[in-house]
Amino acid sequence: MDVLQLLSIVGAVALALAAAPFLVRPHLVENLGVTALNGNGWLELRGIYGGVLFALAMVCLVTREPYTFLSAGAALLGFAVMGFVSLAVDHPKLSQGLIVNVAHASIGLLLLAGFWAW
Repeated sequence: MDVLQLLSIVGAVALALAAAPFLVRPHLVENLGVTALNGNGWLELRGIYGGVLFALAMVCLVTREPYTFLSAGAALLGFAVMGFVSLAVDHPKLSQGLIVNVAHASIGLLLLAGFWAW
């Protein structure tokens, strides 16, 4: 296994580990300063933070297809870019916003390594 393959696997595992707790306890997003107004909001948070992100990671790990890593990496980088835009426009709590955006960007870049590795 070369370095790029290892980096992409690390990215997919990091994404799975970050998303898995939200599958079971979506209220954990409150630690990030995110809340839902009702059960429909929690449904969305569990589905996105838990379901979608965990599924992206699992598809990368199972298939190890270059375009799967490209798609997952692009999704995380898109999330990070819009998060940085939101920091400037919406003015959320800076420390939490930076941590989340840097984490998404880092994992996104690791996943993109899989596009060139496999």
